Amino acid sequence: MKSSCIAHPPKQRLILIREWQMTFCGGNACAAALLSFFEYWHNIKLEQAKKAREMNATAERHGEAPTQDETMVQFHSSRDLKAGIMIYSDRAITDAIHELEQSKVLTVMANPNPRYRFDKTRHFIFHPEIVNGWLAEYYPDSAKTQHPHSESAERYGQNATRYDQSARAIPETSSETSIREQIKTTSSLSGHGDGTKEIPSEEVNVPFQAIIKAYNDSIGPNEDTSKVISLTDARRRHILARWGEPLYRTNWQRLFKMRGESDHLCGRTKSEGHENFRGDFDWLHKNNANYVKVLEGKYRNRKRRAPGTMTKEEDDAAAAKAIREGKERKAYYDSFPKFHLPPGFTASDLGRTKSGGGDTPKPDGGSRGEQNTSG
Repeated sequence: MKSSCIAHPPKQRLILIREWQMTFCGGNACAAALLSFFEYWHNIKLEQAKKAREMNATAERHGEAPTQDETMVQFHSSRDLKAGIMIYSDRAITDAIHELEQSKVLTVMANPNPRYRFDKTRHFIFHPEIVNGWLAEYYPDSAKTQHPHSESAERYGQNATRYDQSARAIPETSSETSIREQIKTTSSLSGHGDGTKEIPSEEVNVPFQAIIKAYNDSIGPNEDTSKVISLTDARRRHILARWGEPLYRTNWQRLFKMRGESDHLCGRTKSEGHENFRGDFDWLHKNNANYVKVLEGKYRNRKRRAPGTMTKEEDDAAAAKAIREGKERKAYYDSFPKFHLPPGFTASDLGRTKSGGGDTPKPDGGSRGEQNTSG
């Protein structure tokens, strides 16, 4: 390590975030710090696994069962993770772990030891082959300096459950977690009239070229949309403004993927008055509203059917609804009390009126017009 003008205390934790890690994590500094953290411990596990293999081989030569753990499983409690990267909250760490898991660079699992099925703490397996594959694509020169332990995923990735019955999950802690840089993000009003904020380029690592490449890759072979060939001052300013917004910073790769899948944004479908519209790079970045609408799914393709047509599922659902409503109506009317005719009345008597040519009979068979004259 190079000497410093500061006499640092020994065995202090250090945060190291490389520029490519910020790019890989879409600008999420917490995820980048965790990426460095898990890489550090993976390298330690590699050395431990090497010694464990030698000890297990010796035991097998003497007819004894192997007892040493050769897996690459890491255990870190929430407290260990927070202490390891120091400057991030529990919520930020949880979200960052989920992002690394979505990137398939990290596998989160329960305790693989069958004796500890009750253990609900999280265990981790780091996959350097995912990172190396990405680096080979975006930074081709990195392949020339490949770490000698880069084959570890292929060698140990499938060996995560080899535990002796007497093995114990031991927390791993470190007083020298490697981290050297802290990303400081400050914002100031841009004053460009687009309602956005600009982040000075000297204060944050913005992956300009990676953003442009991801956008160009989203343009299909039959799409009539121009690729970006120049990072102009206006584009740089707008990218910086968008990079200051967490939604863009954590979803820019998904944004370009959704743009490439939208027929409207790619110009594959025409709408009246917008025949020449394209959701191109400049449109996505010129303000803080357009890319949000894309991420919210406003321009997602929707299936269109002829008026009056229904799918079989919709037809079945409509029939079931009609049957259900009919039963509900019947149950409603059945809930009313039943009407019973008085003795001596019949259903035909209900239709007779005085205007019909006779008096309505009384229940005893007489007429309402008859007077009882008997003394």
